Amino acid sequence: MDKTFIKAYCLTSVNEGGYANNSLDKGRETFRGISRRFHPDWEGWKLIDEAKERHNNLRSEKDFKEFINEIESCPRLSGMTKGFYYINYFLNAGLQLIKDEETACLLYDIGVNSGIKHAGKLLQSALYFLGSDIKIDGDIGSITSGEYQKAKVKDKRVIVDLIRSLQKAFYVKITLNDPSQKAFARGWYARVK
Repeated sequence: MDKTFIKAYCLTSVNEGGYANNSLDKGRETFRGISRRFHPDWEGWKLIDEAKERHNNLRSEKDFKEFINEIESCPRLSGMTKGFYYINYFLNAGLQLIKDEETACLLYDIGVNSGIKHAGKLLQSALYFLGSDIKIDGDIGSITSGEYQKAKVKDKRVIVDLIRSLQKAFYVKITLNDPSQKAFARGWYARVK
């Protein structure tokens, strides 16, 4: 696996945490950020469901703690998670084409949290702002990566700052449109400081 992916995966894993089933979270039940609602066919859900059954479907606090310990320490589940993210949020997002580690890690985290097309549009918007005539379609391919590579070193710092600013504005808009999402606002903000 790409060393930039490994770094991005480790950084984002801290933000995503482990198992959660928060009724306010649009993803509902999640494991390390993988949402059952949006990714119901992910192979890891089978292992998680089997673990739930072994722990009385989480009827008691003791059952829940034992369940968490089991799934958090399962090497097979860990491998499935990493593979899922590598394919769906790094390679499919085109981030292997972004040769700057800071930018790729930021776009990866945004992609995991808000979608890979959204992350691509933020990069393209920043490039457009700095003078590129790039089409803003969310796809990071040879054109977007080429425009990014042509940017001057000082502009790459501006690009990162613009992406962070655009993502912060995106989070504000979410909370304005759905006040229940304010529960996640501080965590979202911390991701893009």
